Amino acid sequence: YLYFSGVGLTMAVVYLLSYSKKLLLVMTVLISLLFSHLTYQQRQHWRTTESLFQRVVDLKPNHSVALSQLGELAKKSGSHVEAKDLFQRALESNDQNSIANLHLGDYALEAKDYAQAYKHYVITAKLKKTDWLFEGLAKLAWNLGKKEEARGYLGQAYSLAQSPQMKEKLDRLKSDFSAGQ
Repeated sequence: YLYFSGVGLTMAVVYLLSYSKKLLLVMTVLISLLFSHLTYQQRQHWRTTESLFQRVVDLKPNHSVALSQLGELAKKSGSHVEAKDLFQRALESNDQNSIANLHLGDYALEAKDYAQAYKHYVITAKLKKTDWLFEGLAKLAWNLGKKEEARGYLGQAYSLAQSPQMKEKLDRLKSDFSAGQ
């Protein structure tokens, strides 16, 4: 966005300095050097995904999207404690953050805290509609004794399923539900 304001500033300076060609040349060079330096500084933050989002968090510590992106990077690198902390911070800023809810749901599922996983996945499903997510919600709801919700989620998963393999998988799950399993 610096470029947008830079255009107006440059036009104003050129207009004011147009009366003196030497002064105009010197000021043009100085302004160009200044903007080049600012561009170089900004580019340093854009070197990697992590440096970009870390810069955003440095400037705005509660930026939910940046925190969840840093959480994903930490999770991929195996830093699960750091990832959970970043996802929690992202939710403190925006409790509807689908990325943070999805990953915290995954962590809760791994810890066999099914009620907590269900809570996070329900929020994610409102924002991110995928067959596999609704399939997982159907299984969790069924295991938590929420039979009607499970059937509803299964129907949503089936309506979103594109591949024949997923539809077959969901048909088997429907059969399991019908058999009371």
